[in-house]
Amino acid sequence: MLRPSSHKITADHLNRRACLYIRQSSLHQVQTHKESQYRQYDLPRHAIALGWPEDRIDVIDEDQG
Repeated sequence: MLRPSSHKITADHLNRRACLYIRQSSLHQVQTHKESQYRQYDLPRHAIALGWPEDRIDVIDEDQG
């Protein structure tokens, strides 16, 4: 789990969009590695905890096996 670290995340970072790239390499991974998929789709929650507003978080998930 990501931990908020106020000394590493600056206002300059938070002024940018957070782009989260979620990927599974193969159809087999998509079908059998559900925990990994769930954890990846939970990443926006971590970005919010670090200070990004929900409307400034982009999830890119077009490369799913």
